[in-house]
Order: sequence, then structure tokens, then C-alpha cells
Amino acid sequence: MSKSLGAAIAVAMVCLGTFAQTTPRNDAVAQASAEGDIVGLFGSPVTFATHTQLVSYGFSFGPSDGSIGAIPAGGGNYAFYGSAGSNTNCTASPKVNGTYPFNGTLDHVTGVSGGCRRLFGPGDAPAGYAFDKDYAGGGGVVRFSSGGKSGWLMPFHAEYHWQNPANPPTFLCSAGGNSASMVPCFYSSIGLAVSIDNGQTFTVAGQIVQPSEPLSLFEGGGNNMAVGSRGLRRCGRGRALRRWAPGLPALPQVRRRLTESVDPARHRVRAGKRHTRPLGNRG
Repeated sequence: MSKSLGAAIAVAMVCLGTFAQTTPRNDAVAQASAEGDIVGLFGSPVTFATHTQLVSYGFSFGPSDGSIGAIPAGGGNYAFYGSAGSNTNCTASPKVNGTYPFNGTLDHVTGVSGGCRRLFGPGDAPAGYAFDKDYAGGGGVVRFSSGGKSGWLMPFHAEYHWQNPANPPTFLCSAGGNSASMVPCFYSSIGLAVSIDNGQTFTVAGQIVQPSEPLSLFEGGGNNMAVGSRGLRRCGRGRALRRWAPGLPALPQVRRRLTESVDPARHRVRAGKRHTRPLGNRG
């Protein structure tokens, strides 16, 4: 876990701009944006967390999906977010998967403030949505401010599952690619959760990106629709957001202003003059 998780956290911190300008150590490589306002320091890898530690906090697996977010908590501490599953020791949310918070520094995890608890999970989207019925895993966060309100946006990977009638008795689908693994058949997309209490809670606003091929072309068959989750990117000194998924040309790009606001009552994202149709219906 140490190398992959450490790299994921380093990338997440660079994207969030939490590294200050500084002179790099001799054993580090400086990474700066084209505008020269972000510098990352990369030295020898250290173990951020062990599976034994995470189990003791109430997790059965995770953080998974390679997406971890962080909000500075002061004094070199951070609130981290990732996709995980819980065990019976997670008294607030036992034996369920979803998106969970945990705490630590950039060097190592320190625990779970307030106890193990799920922020959101499968089926937490507003009424009328089915895109997150079976999986909802987030992590990366981006700060927003609009109309006198501020908070954090968290895009997340969502899945809708079904059984493959051509593959009894497991009814699973091939994971695809070079993998021989079998997995629950899934159609994935990207949802958005919002926090206006500095990351203490997140509410699912709805779906923001859906493949151009509808669910009806996949459900009941033996093929999956895989959509990655690389997070929202700050572009042009933070004046735009972009969602992208390499290798999936059918997935539409979504560009929005950072001043966008979320209207939960209408279950869609509003973005000034840039407006997309509500997504998430099963058609």
C-alpha cells in the first residue's frame, strides 16, 4: 500500500494546491504547474497506513479506486476521504461500502475522528436516480465558493449492477482488459457530493457525467461500461473545472466554472451559462 497510496496522496495534494512554494530537498524532484504557483516535493516513500491499522479503525477494505482527497485541519493534520468498506467494529456504519473519512498527516494515518462512519454510499442519490444503486466511492475534493456560500465538491465513481444470465451460477461478468477476474456486471458513471460544513458531512446532489451509450444497451448482458474517476481539475488558475476519462472517447467532457452551484431540489448541477441536461435516468 505504501508506494501506490503515497503516490495517490502526493498527486491529490498537488491538485489541491496544499504544497507551498519552497526549495526542494536534494533527494526530491520539484513538480510545478505551467504557471509556477505549485511545487511538490517527492522523496523516499514511507508507509502511510497498513491494512492492520485500517482494520482496527473499522475498515474491511480500502481506500480503493486510487482516489483520495484531503482537507487541511491545521497543525499539519488532514481529514482524508476515500472509498472503503466497513467491518463490524464500525458501529455507526457496519459492514457496508461507500465513502469514509479518516485522519492523519501527510506521513501516516492517525485514526478516525469521531469514530468510523460512512459519509454516503449506494442509493444515497436523490429520488429518481438509479446510477449509484450498488456502488458510490469518492475521495478527491475541490473547494468552491458561490453566492456567499462555500464548501467542497466531491466527484465519485458510481455503479449500477445486474446479473449476467449467460454465466450461471455466479451470473458475473468479465472484468475486461487483461484480467481474468469475474466481477458483478456494472454500468458506471460519475456522481457529485457536496459539503457545506467543511467536510464534516457530504450530500449526494446527483449524477454529473454519464456515458453516451445508455444503460439499456448493457443491462442484462455480459458486458460492462467502465468509467474512470480522476477527479475535478482546476484549470486556468482555478476558473474552470474539467472531468475526463482517458481511453473512453464516448464519454463527454464536462467543463464548468468554479462558481457553479448545486441545486439539490432540482437534482442537477447549475453552472451559469453552461448547462447540461439532468442525467441519471435508466434510459
